[in-house]
Amino acid sequence: MNSHVLVEHYRRVADAARIPILLYSVPQYTGVAIEVDVAARLSEHPNDAGMKDSSGNVDRVGAILAAVPETFELLTGASTTVYPSMTVGGKGGILALADFLPELCVALYDAIILRDAEKSLELQRRLIPPTTRIVGAMGVAGVKYAMDRRGYYGGPVRGPLLPLGEAQKKEIEVLMAALAPSTVTV
Repeated sequence: MNSHVLVEHYRRVADAARIPILLYSVPQYTGVAIEVDVAARLSEHPNDAGMKDSSGNVDRVGAILAAVPETFELLTGASTTVYPSMTVGGKGGILALADFLPELCVALYDAIILRDAEKSLELQRRLIPPTTRIVGAMGVAGVKYAMDRRGYYGGPVRGPLLPLGEAQKKEIEVLMAALAPSTVTV
């Protein structure tokens, strides 16, 4: 897997797509990152609207933004870096955390857009525990359970994933009660 292979693959996808596409780089799960040079070359394609980068590396986000046109939208997929990513020019995020804490994610986005640094930092810090414990440590099962507890439908996990144990469920309930006490269903 190298830059040439990735560029050729994504160009073929962009050529075939009937709507604009969003590139997705999630190296912690795929083992492959869309690097700065690849993003820059792909940003030249009229059907590549932007990219979701879930690396959590703000330096990388800044380097990509410096290499692509302003019309190329860069979004973060890392809830722990929304504020710094948007500070360097990112446009927002596509966050698993928003599946069960949408109001806090929107409040963070709004505070950043309004340039309220104090509120942005406070909200960014509040989102770190559920991101690391629920999304990061418990994965899909944690997100689905948190959604269910908030009154959304997360539903059961599919194999080979396993459902959460009672201790994990309790941890989510405690975290959620501290973050959104009026909306947690018990």
